[in-house]
Amino acid sequence: MLLERTLDIEAEAGAARPLRNLEIQPSAARADAGVPRLPAAATRAQTHLHGGVVRSLVAIHLFMFAVLLPTFFIDAEAVFMIAISAVYFVMYFGTAYAMGRAGGAGLDDGTTWGAFLDAPFETWTGIVSGRQAWVQICLVPMAIALNLAGACLIIALVR
Repeated sequence: MLLERTLDIEAEAGAARPLRNLEIQPSAARADAGVPRLPAAATRAQTHLHGGVVRSLVAIHLFMFAVLLPTFFIDAEAVFMIAISAVYFVMYFGTAYAMGRAGGAGLDDGTTWGAFLDAPFETWTGIVSGRQAWVQICLVPMAIALNLAGACLIIALVR
């Protein structure tokens, strides 16, 4: 209703372009604001993750287990909960690995780590470099791991 009233006001005022036909274009100043852009020649972005990204995630989770075990080793119930988490960890990554192997795709697709990091990668938010995709994927798990390490350090210092 508000949009209809706005269009009516514009029509009465003799506006050349009503709002429904308005196209939003990025300004030229913003396009050249130093934002790194991928080359236009790179029309086909990859969607397959490199094995290094999966290995990074596994390493981050193993780091969390390496922090948790020494911190709570004195409590049998806590160790049991960590063991249950380890089983879920193996199921989470193991299922994806087994399904990838069954489908004929392994972790390595023949590209080098450096080529993956520099090549365009398609995400839900658009096309970014492989390096940016790697950071997007590993940022939250790494932040959780560092916070967990800090909490475990505090627990160890309080004891």
